[in-house]
Amino acid sequence: MSLLNNSGSADNALEQDADANSNQFHRIAFELAPVAIAFVGLDARFIKVNESLCTLTGYAADELIGMAVADLTHSDDRDRDARLVQAYFSQGGDAVYENEKRYVRKDGGVCWVSITARIVKDANGMPIHSIAVIRDISDRKTAVAALQDSEAFNRSIVESSPDCLKVMDTKGRIEYINTNGCELLEIDDLRKLQGREWSEFWPAQSHDQIVDAVNSARSGASSHFEAFCPTFNEAAMLPFVPRKALQSGGTSPSILRLICRGVAFVLSRPPAISRRESNTNKLYVKAKSAFALPWELSVASSGRTTLKAR
Repeated sequence: MSLLNNSGSADNALEQDADANSNQFHRIAFELAPVAIAFVGLDARFIKVNESLCTLTGYAADELIGMAVADLTHSDDRDRDARLVQAYFSQGGDAVYENEKRYVRKDGGVCWVSITARIVKDANGMPIHSIAVIRDISDRKTAVAALQDSEAFNRSIVESSPDCLKVMDTKGRIEYINTNGCELLEIDDLRKLQGREWSEFWPAQSHDQIVDAVNSARSGASSHFEAFCPTFNEAAMLPFVPRKALQSGGTSPSILRLICRGVAFVLSRPPAISRRESNTNKLYVKAKSAFALPWELSVASSGRTTLKAR
């Protein structure tokens, strides 16, 4: 009988030692974790925090404990976060809280954080608190904002270019034409052209040349050519030079870029002699504003009016 008692006592001692070691392990892992970790009560207040959260926020542990999560959250993010927190706690069970928001540090600085939290339950399955892992994502947010600013800047350059700039996929289908390009080609609604092959808008005699240019660009090379392209109201024929199809980078481009510069604007129908001067002036103004290039005016004996870049 005493042997059984001694055996039971030994087992209990081992279990107690295992529990103590486990608790010590979790405590050390919590304190030394490189990411911020917090225990949050059902009232959405901090009840335990590690050193990483203190470093992130600038507050000491005793300042954070008892503080409402909303007090640390940026004022512009509070309403949305409150709705997410309420939904999270009301679901209970295995609900997961995930959110990206801003914290206001003790010194007034702002940092972006990504938070993932799960509810901890007691032996009876009742929620007792939540554990949240909080990661500083300020660098990522800053990089994204810088990229967006860069894209906006690049787009402003493209939109202000006097050239007709196009972006196509590798099959030669139109994805984008800048504003000046749309005005030059007299395109009223670019959406009607997006997804259509660029080559289909060219006269039959230029079709093979256009297809060859697209194929050359698709292989990673650049192509230059001259050809007549009709505007989309079919009122004029526009000769462009150079047309340069460029790959996006690397040997397997994902898009093709095209730069078109007009060197002449030729009326498809010779104007009447009585209207020649008026039409010529209109043509000069349009061409000059579209390309911002020096132009030379000439009128052939046949009545054909031509503007050429000097």
